[in-house]
Amino acid sequence: MTDLYERIYVQTDKQLYLAGEPVLMKFVTTNAEQIPLVFSKIAYAELVNNSVALIQIKVELNNGTGSGQMLLPSDLPSGYYRLIAYTQFMRNEGAEVFFEKNIAVMNTFQSGYHPVEDDSENKHEIADIETDDNQTEKTDTNEALITYLNEQQKNLDSLLQVLQQYSFDDELKMIGENFESTLARLKNIAMTNTFQSDYQKPAGVELKTGQVISTAEETDSYIISLQTDQLTYTIRERGELIITDLPENIHTLSVSITGKEWIPVKESNASLFRKNESKKNTEFTGKFPLEYEGHIITGRIIDNETGISPETNLEADKINVLPAIAFPGDEIRFFSGQINKTDKSIRFFTSGNSGTKEIATVMYNAGEKYRIDIQSPFVNRFEPVEMPVLRFDSSYYRQLLARSVALQVFRYFSEDRASETQYISQSYIKKKPSWTYRLDDYTRFSTMPDVFTELITNARFRRNSGKQELSVAIRRGSSYSYGFLPLVLLDGVPVSDHDLMYNYDPLLVERINIYDDSYVLGTFLFDGIIEFITYRRLHQNLSLNKSSQIISYESPQLPYRSDTPDYSKEKNRQSLIPDGRHTLVWNPDVHSGGQTSVCLPFDTSDLTGEFQATVEGITEDGEIIFATTYFKVE
Repeated sequence: MTDLYERIYVQTDKQLYLAGEPVLMKFVTTNAEQIPLVFSKIAYAELVNNSVALIQIKVELNNGTGSGQMLLPSDLPSGYYRLIAYTQFMRNEGAEVFFEKNIAVMNTFQSGYHPVEDDSENKHEIADIETDDNQTEKTDTNEALITYLNEQQKNLDSLLQVLQQYSFDDELKMIGENFESTLARLKNIAMTNTFQSDYQKPAGVELKTGQVISTAEETDSYIISLQTDQLTYTIRERGELIITDLPENIHTLSVSITGKEWIPVKESNASLFRKNESKKNTEFTGKFPLEYEGHIITGRIIDNETGISPETNLEADKINVLPAIAFPGDEIRFFSGQINKTDKSIRFFTSGNSGTKEIATVMYNAGEKYRIDIQSPFVNRFEPVEMPVLRFDSSYYRQLLARSVALQVFRYFSEDRASETQYISQSYIKKKPSWTYRLDDYTRFSTMPDVFTELITNARFRRNSGKQELSVAIRRGSSYSYGFLPLVLLDGVPVSDHDLMYNYDPLLVERINIYDDSYVLGTFLFDGIIEFITYRRLHQNLSLNKSSQIISYESPQLPYRSDTPDYSKEKNRQSLIPDGRHTLVWNPDVHSGGQTSVCLPFDTSDLTGEFQATVEGITEDGEIIFATTYFKVE
């Protein structure tokens, strides 16, 4: 048992997403009493239907916080999904203490979502229109409805103006005529009937002033003030979000500005934080280690003949296998593994790697009998939960259409920045090579034995028990002598079978680096290192034996950052590139510098309608910071 219990909280930029949009997330770790905790370096998140994970990400944590994105596939069906987050250390207590919230996804390329029925729990915004002679008992909302419909007319006009630049005018004309007809009929009903709306304005929101002050009664949060410098903006206009009365001891603070939600959310973000705190400690297994340095990659020893973990006790049978992984590239990033002799599992303690990249696995002293299979670090399956049906108010259809088209246009014009979220750690070996042979500086030979015989003076091939072995002349005091097993790498891939390098095409190799010292790497002692670097750095034409594998592996994400245009400059305002941002601002790491007020600039996009700004955070002593405000874009 341990006195350390970890909890995690996730803020998302919104609650309702379109298939194809990214879910932007902020992670915060605390202890069981909700005091910020700085231990785990990696957070995990899974998007689950009712029980099975569909999308999974890992996020790097720094000082107990981190941010990332989860891209929703364009074919993800409409519905509610469970967003579940945890650290590996939390798995010792079980899924009961994981963070969980529901998000809604609308797929505009598929049909099948449900219109709002006469159910007060599912109604939102404009309810079913009905007439009644007893008008004194109903809320007269005709004026509000007519105003709303007029705003939708403006939305349609703006959308058509943007899309007329493209090559489907006839289709747009037909859609526009149908919308015009529908709007006219709704306005006629609104002007000739009185009706009742069940829509309840969110607590604490006052659109007339453009300001929201959070109160302890409403949100059980630290009291702050939040407002925008205007109530209404035009498209592509610079605005300011003004946050005042902030505490001085902020641990972390986030800001998001997105289009207003259309789907009711039963619990606010602040209440989710409180719900997270209330989860009780359960039995602690100690099976999952604390990732306090970086991501721990797990693997399992597999018998190549049976395809399962060996039943034999490796230690009792004197089988001294040595597992290792490496990240291919033009530098040495090599990690040895720690074996659990009982269940044949292996842990590789890594750090400083992010993004999707290759991992090479190798089992030394195993011949071709064993290999390493990398295991998923995710839970993958959860206890089934009956999910609610996603019911969509058809009065928002046009806004949904505008947002969908804007998303497609935005993705078409936006740059692919996936490579910017990838980082590879520094070389495991800090020392420079003792010798570097750039093969183009010499006569080129067509076989690797000729290269080593004619050019390489401090390493050699030799035959031992019918197989070729490389060795390095190791410096021992003032003299050199050939050592035993060296670490051999091709573009960072460990090569345990030296016959592969004996037969490798030297014309693919740009240079050979030789390290003439002995190196202890984890539990391994290598007499020197021989590093082959090809021109393309892609370890091409390397055929590994059964003890080695190269697989694609998704390392943790680095903090996500989003760029927004600066519309304070007229040149940017006049740009012909469409701006379809629905999330105007996502800043997961706002720095107040100890000040009690912060002004954050933001820029509206080409989308019109109502937007909401949310500020959320936590203080060093565990107080929640939470507030929202609303504004319009016309």
